[in-house]
Amino acid sequence: MNKQLKMIKEKIQYLQPFALARFGDGEKAILHNIPCNRKGFKFDPEKDQKFRMNLIKALKLKMKDYFVGISRKPELFSWYQNMVQSQSLDAALFINENYLDFINKIVPLFQTRDIILVCNKKAKFENLPFKCEKIHYISDNAWKNDIWDNLFFDLVWALDTKIVLVAGGPYSCTLIAELWKDLPYHLFIDIGSALDPYLYGKKTRKYHERLNDVS
Repeated sequence: MNKQLKMIKEKIQYLQPFALARFGDGEKAILHNIPCNRKGFKFDPEKDQKFRMNLIKALKLKMKDYFVGISRKPELFSWYQNMVQSQSLDAALFINENYLDFINKIVPLFQTRDIILVCNKKAKFENLPFKCEKIHYISDNAWKNDIWDNLFFDLVWALDTKIVLVAGGPYSCTLIAELWKDLPYHLFIDIGSALDPYLYGKKTRKYHERLNDVS
């Protein structure tokens, strides 16, 4: 197993609080103030500057046990690495060559933990391989429909440590950073599209084809 993924596995297994926000090419486009329209979000430099500023803060946040996942693509890595002030990890930690280890060795841990899931309102849950204590729905361009208050309320009054899985595109980064600043006693994990085959009943990324190798 990938060394970084093994570290995350151990933190989940022993419920050691941490936060992981992952930045890729979509986030970089927003950070560079480039208009973009992708599945799940549309960034308008004229209308969405507040979100861009929050994304910059999330990238540069310096706190203990706050991890920033950055792309290892040569054209992205050096730029991100120069911006990050906390410990960086590989943004592809749960996908590509690490995907089956994530599915086979990380996801089963969720079956015995208190899970709060943040995901698109279009998601379905019948095939999810673990149960969620609570689900918070977001829509496309989620930063315009902030769920901060409701999610914060759930967590601030929690009597035990929760695992919060966030599948919200670029919004995941800003939401996780803000939650970690105030509630650094839970686990906040940006899972991206890793659970899409279970949530949407189809493979939405090429790396999902690796599920065909699961016996």
